[in-house]
This record gives sequence, C-alpha cells and structure tokens, in this order.
Amino acid sequence: MFILGLQGSPRKKGNTHDILSMFMEQARQYGAVTQTITPHTLDIKPCRELIVCEKKGFCPIKDDMEKSIYKLVKNADIIVIAAPVFFYNVPAQLKALIDRCQMFWGRKYKLKLEDPNAKNRQGVLLSCGASGFMSKLSCWAKPPDRKMKIHDFAVGTVSLSAA
Repeated sequence: MFILGLQGSPRKKGNTHDILSMFMEQARQYGAVTQTITPHTLDIKPCRELIVCEKKGFCPIKDDMEKSIYKLVKNADIIVIAAPVFFYNVPAQLKALIDRCQMFWGRKYKLKLEDPNAKNRQGVLLSCGASGFMSKLSCWAKPPDRKMKIHDFAVGTVSLSAA
C-alpha cells in the first residue's frame, strides 16, 4: 500500500506537520510505503484554465506537477491531506496543487478515461485549529454530494487498524 501525504501548512514543525508525521509513522508501522510532499517547497503554478485537461487529458503547464506529483497521485492508494484552515480554505500552496488536479476530473468526466486505481483510492483529511475550529472545518466537509464525517478529537495518539 502506498500512502501519499500532502503537508499543506507552510509552517515548519507546526501542529499540522506533527499530526501528519504521526499518521505516516503509524502507517509505516503497519507496512505501508509512505511519501510526504510539501507543496510550499515545490514549483506548482496555479491553474490557468486552459481547458487542455478536458480536451486532451493532460495539463500543459510545465512544473513539478508534471514532473512528479501527478504520478504520485495516480499511484497512491490513500491520499492524506494535512492542512490548517486559512480563511475557510486550505493554504494557497496546497490549493494550487488541488486545483491542478482538475486534470483527473477532465480525464474521468469529459474524456471518459478510466484510472485503474481510482475506484480503490481513499482520502484522509487531517486538520487542526484554535477556538471555533470545528465550525471553520465544516465548510470543507458539507458538500451535499459527498459522504464525509468530521471527528472531533484531541491529538495524542494516531492509530490505524490493519485491513
């Protein structure tokens, strides 16, 4: 199993970094192969809405998305996004990466291309914040067409059960 972690906070060694590190360490203890990327250290240009992804199935922007991130996302069995809440959203550097994944949407829904791993891929969202955090986080988790549960818990131990 390959787990890709997206460290969304530009703050080094902060709470978001710590919860993602704990999660990934537990995953490694259960035998998973893990890799964490930090978008704020990479060359990720914003989406320019060129629509090439919807017409040809790839993004023409040349940067680290093309060099490595698209491949990592496609190969991941689980994608873990760890991010603080910045003005009811994720930090800009992570948002650029997410927006650029529009290519996968275009491939699936416009071009009807199948990603062999997509049906089994899962996602995890790890986040933390100060007072009023849960109300701020709810803006990410309440789209009517998605099934997402928000769990309010104190960070201490992250545990994964073997599948």
